[in-house]
Amino acid sequence: MTTVSMPEPDVDPTTVAGYQQLVAWARSLGQVRRAGVEGTGSYGAALTRHLQAERLTVVEVNRPNRAERRRRGKSDVIDAENAARAVLAGQATALGRALTVRSKC
Repeated sequence: MTTVSMPEPDVDPTTVAGYQQLVAWARSLGQVRRAGVEGTGSYGAALTRHLQAERLTVVEVNRPNRAERRRRGKSDVIDAENAARAVLAGQATALGRALTVRSKC
């Protein structure tokens, strides 16, 4: 298996401006159709609403398995990679729950 390391976006991920920067970064890498988000109905709800307003399909990604996290380590980069792999592999298929698009995220 070939591993490709993606550059990390330089954004403030918890603000509307950060969400806009994140989408722009993702689109700079190619066509974006889906996004995996953990906690779409709770702490990921604002990001989910923003992505949905950008016409992206948001897929709920389950929190990583604790045993797997201990074995591979815990970091946001590892979690993001695992989320992306779950979406691409079709292992994460539940649509995000924050379906109400608000004017302010």
